[in-house]
Amino acid sequence: MKKEKFLKALGTRIQKMRNAKEISLYKLAKTMGKTPSDLLRIEKGQISVSLFYLSEIATGLNVPLEELVNGL
Repeated sequence: MKKEKFLKALGTRIQKMRNAKEISLYKLAKTMGKTPSDLLRIEKGQISVSLFYLSEIATGLNVPLEELVNGL
């Protein structure tokens, strides 16, 4: 899988999980100590994200880290 496709799929998954839990972009970003614009760029697949950052997102969504990446 190409990097761009993977990042887009990951971002889409994060956005769907966030929306399913009815967590706003602003609220999740604030919980993580990040800016909403950074999180939006991740959801759009525009930037790579570190494993630590993914861990913070998973914690903010209250899901296991594996749930963000399994099957991508």
